[in-house]
Amino acid sequence: MYQEVAEHEDHQDDVALWVRNRKEFGLCIFPPADVQRLEGVILEWVYSNPQFDKPDTWNFGRGGDPWVIAHARIGGETVVTQESARHPNARKPRVPDVCHHFDVDCVDVLGMFGRLGITF
Repeated sequence: MYQEVAEHEDHQDDVALWVRNRKEFGLCIFPPADVQRLEGVILEWVYSNPQFDKPDTWNFGRGGDPWVIAHARIGGETVVTQESARHPNARKPRVPDVCHHFDVDCVDVLGMFGRLGITF
């Protein structure tokens, strides 16, 4: 995730700077073995799924989404994503669909606000 947020050429904003400045203070950790194993299982499922277009599977695998999903599954946490709804027939691997397959709770940003009791 560090590389995707802090080092990607399209992410040179205040968030990237904030993350870079906190790398050495425990914000970014090496994933535990169980998370690493599950990330591999997630990628194996995505890569072997004939529903998904191959270029899109490789793009999904290069990013941080499989790691986020694996951490959430192992830790019993919720994934928050901009991808708002499941699309079971999508040709591109989508976070809500992968989360659903691996029984990981997943909400969009508005769902997160609702769970946190934030109103506008």
